Amino acid sequence: MNKSIETIAIIAFYTIVALYVIACAIDAFEVLSTLGVAMIPFKPSFSVSNLVTKTRKYSETDSPRKFGGLHCPIYKVLNFAEQYILNNRIHRDFMMNTSRGQVKWIYHEIMSISMSCGYSSVRIGARQIFAVDEHTRTIYHIDTNGRLHVTDYFLDYDMSDVIAQVTECLEVIAEHYSAEKWDKRDALASQYDWQVVSDTCEFTERLEWERTKVKVWCKGFSKTSVEWERQWGRIHANGGVSYKT
Repeated sequence: MNKSIETIAIIAFYTIVALYVIACAIDAFEVLSTLGVAMIPFKPSFSVSNLVTKTRKYSETDSPRKFGGLHCPIYKVLNFAEQYILNNRIHRDFMMNTSRGQVKWIYHEIMSISMSCGYSSVRIGARQIFAVDEHTRTIYHIDTNGRLHVTDYFLDYDMSDVIAQVTECLEVIAEHYSAEKWDKRDALASQYDWQVVSDTCEFTERLEWERTKVKVWCKGFSKTSVEWERQWGRIHANGGVSYKT
């Protein structure tokens, strides 16, 4: 009878220990999931640059019908970033080309968003967190938790995570933006602007004009011409002088 009780007690003890170990393992797994390293054997993914084909498949001479659809995801990021930059008046810290065409980019020292004839990329620092490979039509994406997502291309790919990472970067840039720095550069550059040095008709420039609307009738076209000469000059930063007439 005593041996049976001892056996039951031992079984109960080891059962409790096993349940405790399992519970600790579950808690540890949840913590790793929160930190973004769950299901990753060694360390979070750093960049997708090694996964993307280095050479470009299309150029501006190719018809956009071949690759135009591949730009849908990156347009969401470009449009968001451009609107944020303009709304916060920090555009002078960026180099931007967002006019019509199949090559667009927004560049800053710590961030770049670009698309080029089917290929698209988002970089933050040294990390390429998003890319569309136009050769394989594959989307590569590293999320905020460091997980790598590899997906066959489709139009409605969720870019909210990429936009969130770009937003954090834009907020840092906006926080350190200095309008005074650009004012000083403008003042320095204005020293070397073109200045009027002579004018035969003594035309005087005005910075402000009063405007009004009047009705006019064309009675005929004048055959009299008026000519005058104006000369500009400027001093270069190296001390040289240029003139134009």
